[in-house]
Amino acid sequence: MNVRLATITDLNEISSLFDTYRVFYRQLSNIDQSTAFVRERFLNQQSWILVVEQEGRLVGFSQLYPMFSSVSVHRLMVLNDLFVVTEKRGTGLGRALISASQRLAKEMGFETMTIATEKGNAKARQLYPEIGFKEDSNFIHYTMTLND
Repeated sequence: MNVRLATITDLNEISSLFDTYRVFYRQLSNIDQSTAFVRERFLNQQSWILVVEQEGRLVGFSQLYPMFSSVSVHRLMVLNDLFVVTEKRGTGLGRALISASQRLAKEMGFETMTIATEKGNAKARQLYPEIGFKEDSNFIHYTMTLND
């Protein structure tokens, strides 16, 4: 297993994983849209993508976005996307991606890392506290769709 920072040369493989990740969250498959989204993140240096490679192919990724906290007045890293292909789940690859994400965030001077998942994702909700994430009991997050 090799966890590393992705480069633009990984675009096609990451885009395929990213599209599968979106389908996991009940979005319609759209490889062109997924590729365009990932390419834009690379070209505009808006995120960091870590990949896990086994036997010459990418089998998982995490995507991190920088944020700022006005309340605590520091930078925080959002581990926004975490995905491992179905046949490799339960083998420690998700943990490895999270660990590499934590190291990268620390090296870059971020003080906090956040992660979110759906309420029904029992596996993630069990894993995250095991590795040190705490459920936020102080804030409730709301979402609004702006293009209706």
